[in-house]
Amino acid sequence: MASKKQKKGKQVGKPYDDAFRAMYKRCQRLLLLLLNEAFGTNYSGDENVRFLPNETFRWREGDKKAKELVERISDSLFDVTDHNGNVRRFQVECQSKNDNNMAVRIMEYSLSFAFETGIAAKAKYTAQIHNTAVLYLRSSTTTPSFYEMEVVAPTKESIRWTVPTVKVADYTLDDLFSKKLYFLLPFYIFNFEKQLEKMEADPNERLVLTNMLETLKGKILELEKDGKLSTLDVDAIWDSSLLVAENVVRKYKNLGKEVQEIMAGKDYRTRSMVAYDKGELAGMEKSRLLAVARRLTRLFKSNRPIDAQEIADIAYDNDLSEEKVRLIAKENGISLS
Repeated sequence: MASKKQKKGKQVGKPYDDAFRAMYKRCQRLLLLLLNEAFGTNYSGDENVRFLPNETFRWREGDKKAKELVERISDSLFDVTDHNGNVRRFQVECQSKNDNNMAVRIMEYSLSFAFETGIAAKAKYTAQIHNTAVLYLRSSTTTPSFYEMEVVAPTKESIRWTVPTVKVADYTLDDLFSKKLYFLLPFYIFNFEKQLEKMEADPNERLVLTNMLETLKGKILELEKDGKLSTLDVDAIWDSSLLVAENVVRKYKNLGKEVQEIMAGKDYRTRSMVAYDKGELAGMEKSRLLAVARRLTRLFKSNRPIDAQEIADIAYDNDLSEEKVRLIAKENGISLS
């Protein structure tokens, strides 16, 4: 996605969410390689990925103690089918900082999605918990290496599972390339945050950051030349890296100028990105439009008003125009407020 103009020192929108979303939706092979690191899987990268609706609903007490339906949107939800036909469901949550409520959110998502896909057979109901991991763009000594989840039955029997975390701070740039964790490259600049003030004041210190960006740039272009990264992968990595870097250094005039000189020297919204936006990558586009239709249908069936703000949120979450969302609603016979 193209870089957004912003006022000095002010973050515009949700750039880190946008960068994650761009990588998630456009780089399926890189997403699979990230799963290998988080879950110990052995995906080659060409397995089938099917994106799923990532919103869930729950009832809670609202104003005047009336029950209201609350929508919760996860960062991702998708199925992976391996070469033997085995299907596993995954969710990766992206966090830019520590979240003390993360374990609660994971449990909410796990139980909600399990309920929605549960199987009822006569006097038996089976619900399956999917695989979840948390990606931390920033972390500290208190950031857990995993979360422990437990559900206790009335019989006192427990079902336990762990949710791994992946921390960008745990890797060097060489690590990311050697482990093929290309998905994390746009976020590597977070590892320099504590040094930015010093870099801003000292040109020699800034060389550490600018040299890193030049190295990153050279390596991904070399991998593209060798056929190990597609043009779409390279475009997404660089476009997302620019978006993240601009916002990380937004408070620093000298750093901002030098980052721009390195990263915004050409229009990286190349033909592959335009092709994606036009829907020429038909499989992913079809999945995305289907997810929007399902989300609208669920809101409609729950008698929840689908107003202008709801349309705007759906459009933002799915990288679509509001007009396109309205058209999908019309095509599915869904009335809007």
